[in-house]
Amino acid sequence: MRIALRSDRLELALAHLEKNGVLRVPDYQHLTGLGHTAAAAELREFCNEGCIASSGCGSHKVYVKKRSAE
Repeated sequence: MRIALRSDRLELALAHLEKNGVLRVPDYQHLTGLGHTAAAAELREFCNEGCIASSGCGSHKVYVKKRSAE
């Protein structure tokens, strides 16, 4: 099942992060029904927009909750 609205996909990603702490591209693919390239691109966009943060690089990259400003 593919989730149509980008805002709904962001909510799913944030809920996954709240529950599991990290989100990988394959996790996001499974949640949203997007292909690998689209899922990776959208997670990068969310990261660039400041919705989430990332850690690691290449095949070890994971996405995490953005730290709150103190």
